[in-house]
Amino acid sequence: MKLSLGVLLAAMMATSSVTTTTTNALSQSIVVVGLNAALQKRFILPPGKNLEPGNVHRAHITETGVGGKGQDVGVALSCLMLSKQGGQQTCEDKVLLAQFLGMGPEGDAVSDMLQSKYRLSDALTIRNNAPLRTCTTIVGADQATELVETSGEVTALEMKALQDKVEEMTNQGGRANCVCIMGSMPPGCDEDTYADLTSRLADSNSLVLIDSVIGLEPLLSSLKKTFGNNEDKRGGAVLKVNAAEICKLAGVAKGAGETDQVTLEELTASTIGFVTKYANAIGALDYLCITDGKVRNPWAMDASTLLLIVIFCAQLSLVSTLYRN
Repeated sequence: MKLSLGVLLAAMMATSSVTTTTTNALSQSIVVVGLNAALQKRFILPPGKNLEPGNVHRAHITETGVGGKGQDVGVALSCLMLSKQGGQQTCEDKVLLAQFLGMGPEGDAVSDMLQSKYRLSDALTIRNNAPLRTCTTIVGADQATELVETSGEVTALEMKALQDKVEEMTNQGGRANCVCIMGSMPPGCDEDTYADLTSRLADSNSLVLIDSVIGLEPLLSSLKKTFGNNEDKRGGAVLKVNAAEICKLAGVAKGAGETDQVTLEELTASTIGFVTKYANAIGALDYLCITDGKVRNPWAMDASTLLLIVIFCAQLSLVSTLYRN
């Protein structure tokens, strides 16, 4: 599982928003919308070895686990909650994964791990007919290579089944305390799928955490209707993107490669460009969190590695935070 800043941010903020009541009402639960699940395999090369194209490689260790950004958040939430509870209670009524899990052994394996190992509910899981994709990470001494299979297509009937499950749960238990929108969508999902599911799951008292740029425009439009003109709202929305993503969204040329850090000028231009291009961000979002680059020692950060850009527009405080994570 990749514990990226986005995963940890979503998990920590979502966990802090949920009470410890024993009720299983949706209004006391976190719904993680992670439609594009995967079976994750790690092929670990012998010590000191890296991948050499064209050569035969024998694994030192192989591991199998849960893949998908939303699934990572669900697992992180499970670990945080079980740790908080001393491992004595289940969290399956507190964390629900809205996901499509393909039929077959790969889907069965992921379903079993999520339920038996991490105690996550399958109340919003749809077992669709397409086989579940497998993502393989080849881990070398100082580099890793990702092999990502194409996801199977979701049918209109399968999407309707998920929407019906959401409607049933909200009718019985109210809107979700927290909604996490995570990662990509499988083929067959419309551009407004995240917007549609969020409008069904969240209200003005919900915390909405977004770590995806898929279907962003309709999602922001939907969130603005929920939060924009509501002075009594108790919830709000946070969008997390990396520096390369916000540069691309804003149409700002990034001088370095995708994995290299941006300059302050590029960050400033892309943040302003994003708010200008996506007008619904004003009223939809409370915070914009931008991650960029890596440092081996996070305690060694100085003023140049943590930049705060605060933009005030009407009643919205849109905070763009650049972390060298």
